[in-house]
Amino acid sequence: MHIDRIEQVFEHLDADAEAEENPVVEGMIEAHEEFMGKDPGDEACDRFNIAAGQKSEHYEIATYGNLIPMADQLGMDDAADTLEETLREEQDELDTLSEMGEAFDYGKLEASG
Repeated sequence: MHIDRIEQVFEHLDADAEAEENPVVEGMIEAHEEFMGKDPGDEACDRFNIAAGQKSEHYEIATYGNLIPMADQLGMDDAADTLEETLREEQDELDTLSEMGEAFDYGKLEASG
């Protein structure tokens, strides 16, 4: 759904959307692959994935949080509204991941280590 919304914004701008490599995202992927290459236990993997998800959500929130006022200032109200909807979803997902992180049972992690 997020991709569809971004494509709508590009259509509204009469511009072509093009995929680009992003060094931050690439770095997160590399960190995940490196961690998994160490063959962590299930609990360590779960905790790593929660943290990785939180990092990703923070990055996306920062991006949308900057695009929305830019679109507003440029008079692109429809684009701003579309991006705002996605921002709210990203914030909800971060809240969910944060709750998971707070509830994580570190005792299980220590027992498996």
